[in-house]
Amino acid sequence: MSGSVTVDQYPGKVDVTVYEARTGRPVDEFRLSGPDKLKCESTVLEGTKSHDVITASSTSDYVKRLEEYVTENAKP
Repeated sequence: MSGSVTVDQYPGKVDVTVYEARTGRPVDEFRLSGPDKLKCESTVLEGTKSHDVITASSTSDYVKRLEEYVTENAKP
């Protein structure tokens, strides 16, 4: 049996608050978003009730955004 299925994709959003470890005070807030589009899978399991997909930020997105807080005050 063949046919077509529509899969809606939504960029996932994550709000991040960075805290200073020593004091526990917040130092920054930002939002990371997943990509707008994903590679379309060639199959969908039969009987799947929802065909919605929420994208997620990659580990490298977190690393790029948080790197300055790790290295900014690092001692040599």
